[in-house]
Amino acid sequence: AVHTPSWEARLPLIAIEATMWIVLIILTYRVVTAGLWREGPSLTQVRERLHIGGSSHLSFMATWPGNLLWQDAVTGAIVAYRPVAGIALTLSEPFGAPHADLMGIVTRFHSYADTHGLTPVWYSVDHESFGPIAERLGWQSVEVAQESVVNVREWKTVGKAWQDVRSALSRAKREGITAEWTTWKDMTVGSYAQVVALSEEWVSAHPLPELGFTL
Repeated sequence: AVHTPSWEARLPLIAIEATMWIVLIILTYRVVTAGLWREGPSLTQVRERLHIGGSSHLSFMATWPGNLLWQDAVTGAIVAYRPVAGIALTLSEPFGAPHADLMGIVTRFHSYADTHGLTPVWYSVDHESFGPIAERLGWQSVEVAQESVVNVREWKTVGKAWQDVRSALSRAKREGITAEWTTWKDMTVGSYAQVVALSEEWVSAHPLPELGFTL
């Protein structure tokens, strides 16, 4: 006679086998999607497209670490975004193809995002360019800020409203304080120590820690 194990006796083996299949499916999904998420232009290509123009003043954030990049195969335009809770949050309008059909670029990016289970949300876009698209596609939009652009070559601290600024600039000059544009890796040891000290002082005076990407 052939002895057939009862269902209760086989339950541990069934659970182990099911767990192994679940783990295998998850690992396979991550391997496949990892390749999909990482497809996109290099940082060098992003900088080249930024020089071409065609977007807002916040497009430079595309070079920041932690962003995902999508490049339109038709026009070469690039969209930088962050996947957050099922949302593809863009950092600006598409850039790098100023004379291309914006509607076509947006439509293709939406198809790409939909393939990856994301809903696009366009942040830091201009109403003049994106308003007609939002209206045509039936999107909801809300104004969250207005951008002010200052021409530093023509900017002057003239008038009563700028009195505090003039005083601060005069004090800084007397105390030998200057502004220096540099990168973290090129900073001197002394400058590095000053930045760290200022950062720690700021953090200690606030109840919340330093924030990263907070859009």
